[in-house]
Amino acid sequence: RAFCRVTLYEARGDYQLVIQELREAGEGLLQKKFEELKQRLLAQGLFEQKRKRPLPAWPRRVAVITSASGAAVRDILTTLKRRFRSLPVVLIPVTVQGDSAAAEIAAALQQAGEIPHVDVVILARGGGSLEDLWPFNEEIVARAIEDCPVPVVSGIGHETDFTIADLVADVRAATPTAAAEAVSPDSEHLQRMLASQQSALTRAMLQMLEQRSYQLDQLTAQLIRPEHRIEAVRNLLPQLYSRLKSGVRKKLDHARLRGFTAHHSLQKHAPSAKIRAMKSSRLYPAMETQIRSDLGRRRVKLAKLTGELETASPLATLARGYTLVNKLPGGELVGSATQLQKNDKIRVRFRDGSADCLVEDIKP
Repeated sequence: RAFCRVTLYEARGDYQLVIQELREAGEGLLQKKFEELKQRLLAQGLFEQKRKRPLPAWPRRVAVITSASGAAVRDILTTLKRRFRSLPVVLIPVTVQGDSAAAEIAAALQQAGEIPHVDVVILARGGGSLEDLWPFNEEIVARAIEDCPVPVVSGIGHETDFTIADLVADVRAATPTAAAEAVSPDSEHLQRMLASQQSALTRAMLQMLEQRSYQLDQLTAQLIRPEHRIEAVRNLLPQLYSRLKSGVRKKLDHARLRGFTAHHSLQKHAPSAKIRAMKSSRLYPAMETQIRSDLGRRRVKLAKLTGELETASPLATLARGYTLVNKLPGGELVGSATQLQKNDKIRVRFRDGSADCLVEDIKP
């Protein structure tokens, strides 16, 4: 804007404009205001990357602040519907140019932050001149974006347009459509990803089931059924009885052999000659008493051992009136009436013989 003084040269009838002062006006003045506000907000840290908030991956609700009648709102709603149809959208219509636009936009940002379940806000408008976009360069809008409790995505004008709101916003998108894409998950991409994950999960489950099935087969092969184990032990009882009987007989035979050997050794080393020689000596009475006492103790010990051996013998049990019962034809030892059934053949062993019998009845 130029301030001039008009002069007239009367001789020729010429008018002259003498410029006395030049002042910025129109876009030049707005550009100067833009740079001044930008530098002030930059110094205050509003543009720092560390204060930028990440966008939610799965927003519960999106607030859209723009004109209700412009192309921007149609582009945003179409894009959100295409990418994620079930995403709830709250439209807050505002005036996007003119003297009252900045205050309306600031109030809409405050309102969006108070709406339940709104996780992200889109602030958008279509393209225009610097004067058309000026409400988005006002400090009141920048402060409202800073104070908004949820992330703000700006989509103002075209890709070459930059506003103060773009610099303060958590994410700057080149266009309103790009802003809608930034806040919404791509449902088609999600479906492909879910299908891939489902396929991987199915393969992993089948592999795990195959491994577990193989392990189960291995464990089943190693498992012995209880009835088979009981039958094996039952079949082993006759052998154990035979081995016990044989062991007892061997111990008795070994004891008899030791007794015979000891008797033979005593006979071989019998001190009868020395005794006869010592009868005439004065020591004979004392020695005779000592020897008789020693022989008595040894006889008592031998009798005790012989009694213990005879007590442990199954034959001694039979001698006391008891019997052993074996089931025919296998010879299975019968220890309980529950092992017998009617018409079973059994062999009853006594001290001096045995008898084969037929079971006619079983009583508890």
